[in-house]
Amino acid sequence: MTKDLKTVIVTGASQGIGRAICMSFLSEGYEVIGIARKKEALLAIKAESDNFVPYCMDLANLEEIQGFAEVLAQSSHKKLNKNNKIIEVQPSDSFSTLKLKG
Repeated sequence: MTKDLKTVIVTGASQGIGRAICMSFLSEGYEVIGIARKKEALLAIKAESDNFVPYCMDLANLEEIQGFAEVLAQSSHKKLNKNNKIIEVQPSDSFSTLKLKG
């Protein structure tokens, strides 16, 4: 993940509106963390853009959500923009304690 790019997280990234949102952000120069269950579809988007970070998981699975939160907390991203709010990520945070500011 690149520190200089603005980063967004898109769920349902593998198809339909989610994929279209990913492609739109990518075309505007954003780094996109795309979440979906379809690994092959995520990898196809990754093949189109180095700024796409695929993350295969099921949002109905709490353990997978917590795992994603841990990976995110350990990444170089300390702040992410989500719907015009800032998520500040600390390594000790769990998904349920992420704080929205803004």
